[in-house]
Amino acid sequence: MISHKFRLNISLSIILFSVITKIIYDIEVIQILPDSYFPGVSYGKEFDTGKYVFGWILFVLFLIPYSLCYRNISFSSVVIQTLFYINFMPVCSSFGINNTKIYYIVLYSIFWFVILVLFKIFEKKYLKIPKVSIFKGYNLIFSVILVIILLGIFLFTYSYNRLKVSFNLADVYLYREKATYIPAWIAWLKASFGAVFLPLLASVYIEKKKIFQFAIITYIEILLFSIGMDKSFLFNYFIGLSISIINFKRISARMIIPLIIFIGNLIALLEYFVFGTWAFFMLLIRRIFYLPTWLNYLYIEYFVHNDNLLFTQGIFILSSLLPDIINAPFISSISNYYFKGKITNPNTGMLAFDFMQINFGSAISLPFLFLLILMNLENLFKKMSLRIKYIAGLIFAMLLTNVSILSRHFCLAVGIAFLLLYLLSKTKLARESND
Repeated sequence: MISHKFRLNISLSIILFSVITKIIYDIEVIQILPDSYFPGVSYGKEFDTGKYVFGWILFVLFLIPYSLCYRNISFSSVVIQTLFYINFMPVCSSFGINNTKIYYIVLYSIFWFVILVLFKIFEKKYLKIPKVSIFKGYNLIFSVILVIILLGIFLFTYSYNRLKVSFNLADVYLYREKATYIPAWIAWLKASFGAVFLPLLASVYIEKKKIFQFAIITYIEILLFSIGMDKSFLFNYFIGLSISIINFKRISARMIIPLIIFIGNLIALLEYFVFGTWAFFMLLIRRIFYLPTWLNYLYIEYFVHNDNLLFTQGIFILSSLLPDIINAPFISSISNYYFKGKITNPNTGMLAFDFMQINFGSAISLPFLFLLILMNLENLFKKMSLRIKYIAGLIFAMLLTNVSILSRHFCLAVGIAFLLLYLLSKTKLARESND
């Protein structure tokens, strides 16, 4: 039995690490992040002291009840915890550092208040997906499908680049430009396997000490990465690998995410002050924390002053049935307005994507839809180990900052991955193990 005193100490530790992490992150954005994204386009840094102080007050006001109340570890809680750090924390910082409008911070405060309250109320009342009897045939079905997937990836990469392996990030945009000619349905499958399914499957195999299978999955993941240099593929893979080796008996499960976020930001800060370089910050911290938050604000600011889409663009199936309200695709509009057309795919997720559909009503409606989906997905991981729940939750949360749960990309790419995970959850391989 875990004592009340131990729980309180963990909560206080979470508060302490969170405050220190935000201090480090703010220093990084102010000191390390360049003023310009590229010539003629700034990163929007415009420091305002009053708003910065208010952002800190708001962060602490949300942090204290969050750290004291959220004690159960599940797939859903990991998603919420991760998003709290990679979405809400940067929003609070952005209010002062980017001098964002007051409605931006109010919108996100309402959004997060509704999410935290609803999740706490319904945490134990997950909606059930249709039950399927567990029988030994699932092991065979999953194995056959997995062989077909791996063989298909192998044959496709052979025909695409003769199985060429590359980690040359300097030419990332050349690789991505070439990859744009891949048929859309193959691109969705590539994203589904590379960003979600294979990193999770690799984590399952390493946890079960199935080294041969793990090596095969690793090789296939590298082949997929080499097609378009999608950094999320390898990042999600290494996230899974890192958590797979954590000793959960020595570290409180509630401390894992605060520690990961803290250590990541600390590494970036030390690299800057010790070596005078900022590769870690630009490659990871900027992309995970700053860019999605900044793009969220740009989207919201744009659609405050322009017509909302009203589900005519970006929504799976529904948008194909409705006539366009605006002539140009919304991504092109954002790219041309803010980035002079040089950033061809400035994706966004979370609240901003839904804001451009229905404006301020998204702060109330989205949390309900988000938790409805999240609690259904919870059933996939109930029998899996704590490590797998953590890895899946982290990957899912990071996807949500760049893609909406209503978008075609999410429904197809992520949907396919979770259908495969549903099959995996019924196999002997995924049965819960001791953490």
